[in-house]
Amino acid sequence: MSGLRRYDAFVKTRPDMRTRSAVGGVITIVAATTAVLLLIGQLIMYIRGSPTHSLHLATSQSTPLRPLNLSPIQSKILDRIGGTINFQLRITFPHIRCSRLDVIHDGASLSSNELSKHHPGHSIQLRAPTSSELAKIAAQGGSYYKLSTLKPSQGCTVDGEMRIPLVAGSLVVSMNAMAWSEVTSMLTIRRLEGNDQSFKLAMAGFNVTHYIHYIRFGDSFPLANVKPLEDRYNLIENNFGGVALEQIEVKLVPTQFQDSWSSKIMYQMSVTDHQVQPATLVAHGVPHLPGVLVSYDFSPIAVRHHGGRDNLLVFLSSLVSIVGGVFVTVGMLTSCLVHSAKVVAKKVD
Repeated sequence: MSGLRRYDAFVKTRPDMRTRSAVGGVITIVAATTAVLLLIGQLIMYIRGSPTHSLHLATSQSTPLRPLNLSPIQSKILDRIGGTINFQLRITFPHIRCSRLDVIHDGASLSSNELSKHHPGHSIQLRAPTSSELAKIAAQGGSYYKLSTLKPSQGCTVDGEMRIPLVAGSLVVSMNAMAWSEVTSMLTIRRLEGNDQSFKLAMAGFNVTHYIHYIRFGDSFPLANVKPLEDRYNLIENNFGGVALEQIEVKLVPTQFQDSWSSKIMYQMSVTDHQVQPATLVAHGVPHLPGVLVSYDFSPIAVRHHGGRDNLLVFLSSLVSIVGGVFVTVGMLTSCLVHSAKVVAKKVD
């Protein structure tokens, strides 16, 4: 053991030769406080991480055309292979009954059972709105609505989810053909008779003003500051009794959200919208009826978001460096000050 003493880098002074002073105590307290503050700051930075963003081309995926009339089990097996994402929606129409509405995705309608053939296992349904859903509309509508005037039997909520392929598409919640024929008949009678009062009363049950509780494509990006298709109130007010087509264009941006433990593909969205009036629908032969049209497409540019948290070993080494660096730096500064004071004292003497 005596032979190892020559390698001791930490030379010890004798205890009886050590001196303690009040100034040294103050310096030690300052150094320790500084080290603790730096440790806390380093811990906060480690927990938060330093996120980084980058752009790159989205990964190409093949989406095979699915056969019709698949069983729900066969559909789930194909969903696990890839090429699809989950689509969720909840939209409330406070004025128009469910018997006058239909849901159409890429030409497959709910009323004709074509939607079930293309999307087996979907849970999209038309139901009466709940009191809480109507309360949200009354709160958003301001002076235009009173909660007592909104009745569940007069409205309809479209609710559910389904799997959609990773290709451009559209979903329409609109009047069905029978309701649209009633509207066109009343528009013709109004043009012939010119009785606006009776026209407004007759059109009250066809107003497609709606409240979008949510429309979601896949997993939502958790750090998004704005969610444009959630809690969105669209008031349709015109000379045609609130009959129009709300056309919403959605551009979906694939986002790879990566943290220290996992990586997941999510979707951010950019939304633009405008209203198409009935006269335009008829004059230009728009193939959709009044209601809500959501057209979506996927961006070829993807975003990669990395949480940026350091490795645990890097974090621990930085903690050791902080503690050692603070005390070494303070010791060097103290030695310089003490030495300078001694030199000045000798010159004064």
